[in-house]
Amino acid sequence: IKSSSDDHAKPLGMLGSHSSLSPLTRWVQHSKSRAANSSTLELPYHSPVAGPIVKTGKFKKMFGWGDFYSNIKTVRLNLLITGKIVDHGNGTFSVYFRHNSTGQGNISVSLVPPVKAVEFDLERQSVVYPKDSKIFNCRVDYEKVDRSKRTALCNYDPSKTCFQEQTQSHVSWICSKPFKVICIYISFYSTDYRLVQKVCPDYNYHNEMPYLPSG
Repeated sequence: IKSSSDDHAKPLGMLGSHSSLSPLTRWVQHSKSRAANSSTLELPYHSPVAGPIVKTGKFKKMFGWGDFYSNIKTVRLNLLITGKIVDHGNGTFSVYFRHNSTGQGNISVSLVPPVKAVEFDLERQSVVYPKDSKIFNCRVDYEKVDRSKRTALCNYDPSKTCFQEQTQSHVSWICSKPFKVICIYISFYSTDYRLVQKVCPDYNYHNEMPYLPSG
């Protein structure tokens, strides 16, 4: 606001309507008005109060064993797959799978990029194309499979005895950033049933750049 020697003769905002006020009173009100205006203008320049820095422990669990599972029951097979994801806090995270099955069938559990197509073609299922591998920084870190056989009553005919194969497996993947999202790919084939499924966990609640599915 510019001031001049004849300020008392010119309206100054709201002060112009109080011509009967003394010069001292007008100066006090004018000073208050300038203080209020200056406070308003300075607000954007105030340093924002930073939120508390939350330090996590050595490991931060993102998804637990109960957060992801796949249960398949057929006449000849009972299959349960569970998984969890753990963030190591150093730019890497691990994905763990446990698989228990009783019966016969071929099961495959793997990690794939989101562009991986869901298909029944066995030869193409384990293929990750070079373009996809550039944004898919994951590899198998540990794998163990235990198998055993036993005789039991057949599910489809309790009057008969069948050989049942029990399989327990553990596998872990190690992944590093940058990445957008990873998907869990399950394929299962047996004499009476087949399934191909792709599941992409929701990272919206912890990722600064959430993955927005399309298609």
